[in-house]
Amino acid sequence: AVSGQAVGPGDFVEIAYQGWHANDDGSKGDGFISSEESGAPARLLLGAGMVNEGLDRGLAGMKPGGRRQVVVPPELGYGKRGKDGVRPNATLIYEVELLTVYQVERETLREGSGDPLAAKQRATFHYTGWLDVGDGAKGDQFHDSRDLSAPITAMLGAFKLQPGMELALLGMRRGELCRVNVPSELAFGSRGWHRGPRTLVPPDTDVI
Repeated sequence: AVSGQAVGPGDFVEIAYQGWHANDDGSKGDGFISSEESGAPARLLLGAGMVNEGLDRGLAGMKPGGRRQVVVPPELGYGKRGKDGVRPNATLIYEVELLTVYQVERETLREGSGDPLAAKQRATFHYTGWLDVGDGAKGDQFHDSRDLSAPITAMLGAFKLQPGMELALLGMRRGELCRVNVPSELAFGSRGWHRGPRTLVPPDTDVI
């Protein structure tokens, strides 16, 4: 069933997809990509350039459970050069199913100022992390970036950070302090976080 809010730039989603080259009559030609063949659905941040511009635009407005066909002209796809099995100057046809929209629970503890952070912007920040021991209660602290020689700097949307951290930072303003509850699948997942023989975050553990 299709339900929930329509997605747009700044939303972190999981999709199943398949892509074909378009024939001259607009029908599907040879396939060039499939999430089933790759072994897993794709996670991506809309508006961050993680897929071609045409597909990024074409996903806007979908709701979880929805399916859509997106036709991407070459100027919004991979242009004259092509890419990763895509022929030059190719019009592309995608069939996409929106599986999940990932979110984190964020509480503002101190207001910031200025424009909110968006994808493709660089953020410099500090964070302190605790284990979530249930119902959002703080357990052991596992990290404090103030113990490092400098703050953390990252380009949002490049996903060099955990997805939960990316989602926490999107929309924040300079000087803002917030508390974010992050489910394990958007944090350290089934592997957890280990430093040598020490386990800092056990597998499948939510964090704050």
